[in-house]
Order: sequence, then structure tokens, then C-alpha cells
Amino acid sequence: MDSLPLSQLDGPGAGCAVVMAHPDDEVLWASSVLAQAGKVILCFGDAPGKPLFSSGRRRAVADLPLPGLEALQIEEAAVAGTALWPHPEEVAEGLAPRRLPLGLDAPLRRAYRRNFDLLCATLADRLAGVTDVVTHNPWGEYGHEDHVQVFRAVQAVQDRLGFRLWVSGYVGERAVGLMQRHLDRLGAPSRPRPTDAALADRLRLIYMQNVCWSWPDDYVWPETEWFYPVLTDDAAAADRGAQGGQPVRPVRINMIQTGWIPETGGRHMVKCMVRSLKTRAVTRFPGLGARLEQLDYARALRHARR
Repeated sequence: MDSLPLSQLDGPGAGCAVVMAHPDDEVLWASSVLAQAGKVILCFGDAPGKPLFSSGRRRAVADLPLPGLEALQIEEAAVAGTALWPHPEEVAEGLAPRRLPLGLDAPLRRAYRRNFDLLCATLADRLAGVTDVVTHNPWGEYGHEDHVQVFRAVQAVQDRLGFRLWVSGYVGERAVGLMQRHLDRLGAPSRPRPTDAALADRLRLIYMQNVCWSWPDDYVWPETEWFYPVLTDDAAAADRGAQGGQPVRPVRINMIQTGWIPETGGRHMVKCMVRSLKTRAVTRFPGLGARLEQLDYARALRHARR
């Protein structure tokens, strides 16, 4: 680490851009740099078939006290959890949804690919002139297909614009294998940065008041977090050569305990089929999505009262 430039050791500089997939990702994975950011870009907005949640997200984003906030409001592709974890198939646009009988995966794949193209086109304009960009890591923190896609889109834009790219230092159980695939693409971590507990609590409250906080209500932020620079292909090859091909590499990471348990192939297949059919139905009949969401809220409320 002593041989690296000081700016690389320190991490993203003041005025950096923070690019995250969903509202609340910015405070979960990058609270330590939000106050110094020049702009914060939130990529996705509405969730298919969830009008109450989606409207809550829009209200929350409008109230966020963040510098240079830009909400792209791209509709989610509804692919969360559809990759073949813990060994997902990697594609140019992120992580492929699993193959399903009767072509049921086709709409999810089309929506996911469309979002990637839209992200690349939009971010190329929004990130012009930026020196440092902070985004999701290549494994999507706890293993979220949208997070991985945003990383891939930002990296594709970096190839054209040439900014320094930094990724978060968090991982969850199901993404550990994917993390191991990509560690050699990352340089030495930045110095530890203290998370911003006051800002984190303030933003969490805004999301909770608008019923769109996606993480445990009692989540406690770690004291510090790190950011890793993404190396160019040549730099990554040189780094591997300098390491002498050693199979052991120290990693500074915040481990997220999500309680994830691998699903059997059959169970995951059925789950993905139901998700695909539901997404088709609520897209064609918006009123059905609103009704299903109201039933979900009612069940959650009954459970909370027990």
C-alpha cells in the first residue's frame, strides 16, 4: 500500500459522484462520503406492481437532504433474487436471471438488458467531467442483481470518460463466491472512513416515514467503511504479477449478516416462475398490482401486531 499514490490511499475525493441503484442504497453503502459528494445519482425508482411503495419512494427522494441529488427514476426490472446464487451466470449487463421453462425468463432478461442500455446512455451524460465516482461493488454487496448492473454500467461509462472508479467494501453471505471472482480487479482499499451516523439516521427516518425503507429498521451501521479502486485490465495483471500468484489475499470488508440460506434448484425455479408471471400480470393489469400490494401491507401489519 505504501507504493500507491496518496490520493488512491485516501479514497474518493471531495466533489465525487455517488451512483447507487435504489433509494436508500446511498446511505447503506456510502454514508461516509455523502456529505462531501458533488452529486448523488439514484438510478431506479418505481417497482412494477407496487404503486404504494413506488409513490413512497418518490416522496422520500424529494425530501432527501443530499447534495446534487439526481433521481433517474428508471423502473426496476424485477430481477432481484433470480440469478443462480451462489454461482450466478455473469453477462455484459450484470447477472443473468435463471433460465425458465416456456421462455418465462425472457421478459425479465429483456427488461434487465433494456435498463443496462438506458443506464449507460444516461450516466455517460450525468458523469461527464467528474473525477471520482463511487458505486456498488462487482458482487452487489449482499448479492443484488440491480447493484451489479449499476456497477457494470458505471464501469462501461468509465471506459469512455476516464474518471477514477471506487466501489463499496461490503459483502453478504450469498455474494462471497462472486466477490472471490473479482477481488483481483480491485486495488488496495482506501483508509477507513467513519460512517456518518447522524446523516444515516436522518435519511433512514425519511425512508421509514414514507414506507420505503428496504433494510431492517434497527440496522446499526459499522463504525468505518472502505472503498476499493477498480483497476484497469493492465493494472490488474501487473498487480497479480507483483503478488506472485499468491492464493491468499488480505481483504478489508464489512460482512453483512443477512441470514441467507441457499435454495434448492426446484424451489428457486418455482419462485422465479411465480415472479415472472406476477410481473407480467401486474404490468398488463396495474389495478391487480395495487390490490396485491394492499394485501401484502395488510399481512405485514397483522404480523407486526402479533
